[in-house]
Amino acid sequence: MAPAFSSASAQGDDLDALLEGIASRALADLGTGGPPDLAALFVTPDFGPDHDGAGPRARDRTKARHLLGCSGGGVIGAEAEREGGNAAALFLARLPGADLRSFRIDQAGLEALDGPEAVRRLLGVPGGSDASFLLLPDPYSIDAEGLLAAVNDACPGRPILGGLASGARGPGVHRLWLDGEALEEGAAGVAISGGGVAVRPLVSQGCRPIGRRFAVTAVEGTRLRTLAGKPAADALRETVEGLSPADRRLARTSLHLGRVANEASPEFHRGDFLIRNLMGIVPEDGSLVVGDHLRVGHTVQFQLRDAATATEDLAELLDREAKAGRPAGGLLFSCGGRGSHLFGEPDHDLHLVRERLGAFPLAGFFCNGEIGPVGPRNFLHGFTSSLALFAAG
Repeated sequence: MAPAFSSASAQGDDLDALLEGIASRALADLGTGGPPDLAALFVTPDFGPDHDGAGPRARDRTKARHLLGCSGGGVIGAEAEREGGNAAALFLARLPGADLRSFRIDQAGLEALDGPEAVRRLLGVPGGSDASFLLLPDPYSIDAEGLLAAVNDACPGRPILGGLASGARGPGVHRLWLDGEALEEGAAGVAISGGGVAVRPLVSQGCRPIGRRFAVTAVEGTRLRTLAGKPAADALRETVEGLSPADRRLARTSLHLGRVANEASPEFHRGDFLIRNLMGIVPEDGSLVVGDHLRVGHTVQFQLRDAATATEDLAELLDREAKAGRPAGGLLFSCGGRGSHLFGEPDHDLHLVRERLGAFPLAGFFCNGEIGPVGPRNFLHGFTSSLALFAAG
């Protein structure tokens, strides 16, 4: 039996009716063959305390072996990106022969992990596993970057896709759902391996490189002191002065730094740079404060981001992905700063995915931060679209 996928999303004020409707549609589209092995659910917290039990209710209705989900400030379905209001999106997958292991962790548990073997026990996977991971952390209660670092070290080269729960302005409102439980903190995830299904990652950071590349020659923590032997601020100034008038104007508000994620690559292309924020300039010594921990020898290049560049970047990566064939299903984790906020129109990323890859079952949400690989490691991103694409392995 081949893997099968379906999805449904909708808006409405009655959460029970909403969940019943999308579950019924998704189950009908999934077809016969038994209950789904995996359900992914995203619900806006606008429903208030009632949304706490959304995950267990959806699992009861779908009879899914595993359910993973979280609160989202907006949800994404194959039909539309629903950026506001009361909404939910559901994704179902039947994965015959696949091994699925659900896991959860809180901050205390993360701090207690003692080495890669302890992480692999948490994840339920052995060393050398071909597992791919779906991960949903709560941004208010766990160090998501620390968790990613631990999984990167324990399962090198394996993709982690997901995003930080969103929609709340403070702790205690978000919910994570794992199997039959509603969690108020920590992170929840599922490891997927075997069964003839592959999870292909696509991470679009929405930037384009400007100027030339530089080697980091002096750095202290998050302060980038010199590039190619000159003060980093001087290298930035020279780069900006060489831009067109339009790009110089854009650089005032949308300037970033990209570092090569895999220095072993023989050449670098779009998508090979990990994009990080430029936080400021230290005039006293000409250093730059960056949202990253760089090392001497890293290769970096300044980057620009705007709506046109973000469109171009996602389109190029989707066209590259299309050569591998149409996915059978997918999960889309998009930054809350994208959507109509960035593009001035709804459904931008969804339309581009369907235009380049065709129509297929898809669900997701607008995140507080997006998770996905760049090079051999996984990172927490911003202003990014991260896709988990399911295909025959």
